[in-house]
Amino acid sequence: MSGSGDGAVRMWDMRTGQPHRTLLGHTAPVTCLQFDELHVVTGSLDKSIRIWDLRTGGIFETLKYDHPVTALQFDTRKIVATTGENGPELYNRTSMQHSRLLTNGHTRPAERLRHMDKYLVSGGRDATVKIWAL
Repeated sequence: MSGSGDGAVRMWDMRTGQPHRTLLGHTAPVTCLQFDELHVVTGSLDKSIRIWDLRTGGIFETLKYDHPVTALQFDTRKIVATTGENGPELYNRTSMQHSRLLTNGHTRPAERLRHMDKYLVSGGRDATVKIWAL
């Protein structure tokens, strides 16, 4: 699976090396994606995250942000994303609420993240890596 500069998400046939499905919906380059057996979640410079249903290829949900999405990670309960702000944002998939996860982190926008168990690691344009105990 890959995201591209034209905003498309392509699913590839590993035997032939050819795309077997193309998901269209983003209007700017796709910067990040993650998938499981049911969904692919994509982030884009179009300031959105899209949750796709892999069975149908349709958009299950679209989340809008004020800044481009540069990194994301998801599980069944939440999506954590960096969106050009100084701290990662959390979208609770159960309550459908957005919240700023960390407000006193980087001095410049956070662009990378990794969430694991009780920790969140974020990397920013301020050339720092922050490790947070949640």
